[in-house]
Amino acid sequence: MHAAPITLKGPRPLPAGELPERASSSPSVLAELAEPGVWTALWERTLPPGLTEALEAWALGRAEPLEAPFVVLGGDLGPWLDGMAPPLRAWVERDVRDLVSRLALAGRTDRVRLLFGPIRDDRCRRFHHDYVQMRMVSTYVGPGTEWAAERDVDRAAMAREWCCVDDANRSIVAPERVRHARVGEVVGLKGTAHPTSGGRGAVHRSPPIGEGVTRVVLIATVS
Repeated sequence: MHAAPITLKGPRPLPAGELPERASSSPSVLAELAEPGVWTALWERTLPPGLTEALEAWALGRAEPLEAPFVVLGGDLGPWLDGMAPPLRAWVERDVRDLVSRLALAGRTDRVRLLFGPIRDDRCRRFHHDYVQMRMVSTYVGPGTEWAAERDVDRAAMAREWCCVDDANRSIVAPERVRHARVGEVVGLKGTAHPTSGGRGAVHRSPPIGEGVTRVVLIATVS
């Protein structure tokens, strides 16, 4: 596979009145996550041709994702990228370093908690917010992260106990208002621990994938 530059999509402006959610074809939008009143930041992009297929093949040899602390400057990504062919590895390493650097800059830190690799189960299926400062998610293979604009969230429903996850999700966010990240797009999510969050975090969930589906995902977290 030949490493190719990312092809960016045109802007997908959010409707008026949705300033808590920012979206742009420029990666600089991710820095806006640190601003007061901003809960999500979406970098709209597509991946180079062939990258998703190459990562699908790589994921066949990986049992599960690796999650561990990562030092942004000079950290060794080798354990996360083990088994990748050189052209694929070079592109993914550049991309992961770029993304974690942007999150670390927004979070004013020099280290993050990094998860990267194949996910084959339903995790975090209920809409929720994270008890962290910031989180960044990019899906390279499979369905992308789902989230909701603040104006579409029923916070009272989030606080209730539910016996059924599907019932909870329908009450928290109407199904037609759920937003879906495309493959390659980068979603920045502010958590409740951020000093500008006001105790509220961006509402999101992992997509339900069922049996036989593999996602390859990057998740970086500033605690």
